[in-house]
Amino acid sequence: MTFLKPYAFILTALLSLVVSSCSSTPSGAVAFPAKVDHSPWDSLLKKYVDEQGLVDYAGWKKNSEDRKKLDSYLASFSTIDGKQAKGNDLGASTANAYNAFAISFIMENYPLKSIRDKGGAFTEKRNLIGGQNVSLDQIEKATGIPELGWKAHGIFVCCAKSCPPLQRFAYTPEKLDEQIDAAFTAFAQRDDLNYISPVEKKVTVSKLFDWYKGDFEAGGGAYKVLSQYAKNEDKAFLLSQTKNPRYLKYNWKLNEQR
Repeated sequence: MTFLKPYAFILTALLSLVVSSCSSTPSGAVAFPAKVDHSPWDSLLKKYVDEQGLVDYAGWKKNSEDRKKLDSYLASFSTIDGKQAKGNDLGASTANAYNAFAISFIMENYPLKSIRDKGGAFTEKRNLIGGQNVSLDQIEKATGIPELGWKAHGIFVCCAKSCPPLQRFAYTPEKLDEQIDAAFTAFAQRDDLNYISPVEKKVTVSKLFDWYKGDFEAGGGAYKVLSQYAKNEDKAFLLSQTKNPRYLKYNWKLNEQR
């Protein structure tokens, strides 16, 4: 059966390429300029995002001045003339930049049903930060998560309905901790994102807790994390859970207003 060896070698090589492409990780950490002014982003969020975290992409796209305002804000990340962002300054900038670049990508391609309808949405290095073009994955996984840990998953919004709700404010270094608490509270207390019912003795949590299980374990796991932000009547029930979580199906439809 020696004639099979060349084919086995080719098959092994092909499988290796597939695994490599599926498990590829972003490049190194992204350097952000220090003390970016996030107030333009804050005003745009207040104008185009509703209380449910849904975005008026159609209205935003039609407004050329507000498109320019977003472009100008994103350009403020493009170069580093002085110091690099550190600590809460870096944490706030990574979240704001990720969310703003993701929304800009949607509007460039709008209308569409999901961010995943366009290839390379998360992996293409098209976002200019600190003098280099980087991907959304690089902002999140190589910079945001190392800086913020599991808390990053409550504030990075990938423009899908099952994402944590996009907040109507820009993150700032001075208020970052309380803003993260507000974002996680909105996420934890939405039944469509995390279903918690002591009466039914049922908990079904976001798929994010499965995809990023390792990160959330640093916070005590899904139940403990959610218990910090859940409704008061749900906290003890969450902490009493001992079985592995059940996960909701992730809804990748666009987080747009209708």
